[in-house]
Amino acid sequence: MADVRVPQRPYFGVRSIFVSVLVGVAGCSEPVVDEVREACQPICDELVEACGLAAFPDEDSCMGGCAYVASQDEADLDLYAICVRQAECDPFDIVECEHAYGID
Repeated sequence: MADVRVPQRPYFGVRSIFVSVLVGVAGCSEPVVDEVREACQPICDELVEACGLAAFPDEDSCMGGCAYVASQDEADLDLYAICVRQAECDPFDIVECEHAYGID
């Protein structure tokens, strides 16, 4: 009897494709998260710690809201952060900052 060898095919199944895509997405998403955190941190420091606004009872709630706002194209978080600092915790001025920089 002759020894018959079945040629080995490389395994490129759905699982390996999924893992490749997942690794690629994870690698690409990290700078975005860091950018959002960097833009939101000064805003949340001011709103939560300096002003103690009831709308943001803790840092996590502020960062969550800010991350949502960051996903909106019309929001300018850098200018909003400057405006919030200049508002000196006046809630009416903070609302004006929101309107001026697309945080509606």
